Amino acid sequence: MEGPDGELVSRCDAEEPPSDVRQALAWVAEHSMKVEEAARPEHVRAALAALSKLLNGKPAAENTAMRKRMVLSNAFRYAVEERALLTRHPFLAVDWAVPTTSDEVDFRFVPGPRLAAS
Repeated sequence: MEGPDGELVSRCDAEEPPSDVRQALAWVAEHSMKVEEAARPEHVRAALAALSKLLNGKPAAENTAMRKRMVLSNAFRYAVEERALLTRHPFLAVDWAVPTTSDEVDFRFVPGPRLAAS
């Protein structure tokens, strides 16, 4: 969107959000950690442990945990590079590996239709 001086600006900077959106954002702001607090190693470890599980508490597949980790990493990267809310990426202070799961199907070893039929 264009601002008053003709420069491109974010939509949130150019217009006021609707009241229901303002209320939702206020609730999220009130019930969320500050970025600096979320970047503390104990909170990063807890977040990584949480994204390694499904909503029912069972372990998530490795690729699911890695995908969720990438999203969290990108959020922290945005806080460091774009918003300057942090001085360094919090993942650098935490040693973490994706928990392995044994119930995944390795598609390299699944037989094709002809082999399965025979």
